[in-house]
Amino acid sequence: MSWLDFLFSTGPVLSVQHLFGEGGFLFFLAVSALGSEAAYLLICTAIYWCWSRRLGFLLLQALLVSVIINRFLKNLFMMERPPSDFWLVEYKPSGFGFPSGHAMAAATFYPLLFFQRRELIFLTAAIAIPSLMALSRVYLGVHYLGDVLGGLVFGLAVAVLYRAANPHIEGERLGFFLIGFAAASTLAGLVMNNPSPAPLGAALIALITGINILKGHELFSDTKNNKIRLRRFLIGALISSPPAYLTQVLGGWLAVLMYGVVVFVAMYAAPKVFRVLER
Repeated sequence: MSWLDFLFSTGPVLSVQHLFGEGGFLFFLAVSALGSEAAYLLICTAIYWCWSRRLGFLLLQALLVSVIINRFLKNLFMMERPPSDFWLVEYKPSGFGFPSGHAMAAATFYPLLFFQRRELIFLTAAIAIPSLMALSRVYLGVHYLGDVLGGLVFGLAVAVLYRAANPHIEGERLGFFLIGFAAASTLAGLVMNNPSPAPLGAALIALITGINILKGHELFSDTKNNKIRLRRFLIGALISSPPAYLTQVLGGWLAVLMYGVVVFVAMYAAPKVFRVLER
């Protein structure tokens, strides 16, 4: 058996499942849940509202780009997941297996966070969380070892590229490029009758548009006051929850539109409420 055959065989899946046994199920299920789109959106907006507007914007932008690229890579390679007999989850994982979306998102988000905040805690997170995320997907039986390793490599590549582009991250050229990238991904997904990248493309368009609108409107400032941070988080989550819920129940163009609405509400509507309450 070649190393490539080994990476995409069920042997490593069985080995990981036997190593951790039934006792690892709840732990790895929780780790995997941290890799959901909803969890990342909550984390990014919380950082944007409560800690650093620029950092929250950067992380969400990079994450959306990473997930869109992942959807296209999955559809390009069209590599199947392990047989359902190995799945330890009740829900049916969507899409193809390579590269793992959970691993790729984690390998983009946490290393980029460390690049921006060079502290030991973030270095630890940049190593530990993507590793655990990758391991959780193999343990749960929904990905081969090769799927998660590919996800880690592609995700880290996105983080490194964003690190290199950091001095120009808010420049107009990059903004125009990302708008074009998002529009192309949205239209391509819908035209090919494979709309998986489309909602995320709409969200990215809303993100770039919203940040350009905010350039001329100082709606709120970064704060170190924990009471203000908590209030912002609760208010922001309350305002953003209805459109976020609708993304899960609507389909077609309405779902695409609602993803854009969620990001625009988080970027613009919630901060406007903050400004009114903090006068």
